[in-house]
Amino acid sequence: MDTREAPIVAEAIEDDCEFCSQSGRFEWFNTPLAIDKDYAIAVPSVGSFVPGYILVVPAVHVTASCRIPADHKARLASFTNDLASQLASKYREKITIFEHGACDSRLQPQSACVNHAHLHLVPGSYDLISEAPEQVHKYSSLEEFLEEEREEPYLMLQDPGGPLLSFADQPVPQFFRRVVARRLGMADFWDYAAFPFYENIKHTYRDFGIRM
Repeated sequence: MDTREAPIVAEAIEDDCEFCSQSGRFEWFNTPLAIDKDYAIAVPSVGSFVPGYILVVPAVHVTASCRIPADHKARLASFTNDLASQLASKYREKITIFEHGACDSRLQPQSACVNHAHLHLVPGSYDLISEAPEQVHKYSSLEEFLEEEREEPYLMLQDPGGPLLSFADQPVPQFFRRVVARRLGMADFWDYAAFPFYENIKHTYRDFGIRM
């Protein structure tokens, strides 16, 4: 399958979705790096602070990863874990994983800025756990985390070698991206829309053997 012709999602097109709207699904930077057909794709992140920063995007249009169909959850976890291993090998870096889970609420300030679920995989270690409050939920695996469907927005993180945690959302757009930007010494460049880092996206495509 030619990844240039692969849709961002398989089952729905939402007019206001950056991944599955007609305007978003065929943007050059949404060309998939990897596909688990009908379940998920991986694309470079707009706002890639570093090469190899990718998003895992469920095929169905949901606002948080835990809200995908039950029979998709094991596949999404496996796809994500395989990609994390591939990134670790390719970039010789440990991989940080996080999500700004929107769930249903769009009326209150929240960290999620895109209404289609996506998991962030970022080469490097950024000590995200230091931003977690005292009250957190801990999970033994991504699959276990996905099994618990939530109604309220949340934050999820897994530092390299650390536990997978979730806690109540914070009313700060792109919460974890701000943290990563600070750790990299580029605190003012957290906003993916204002600072897309297209050269890093192109670098990632080259690393995956995709010519743009």
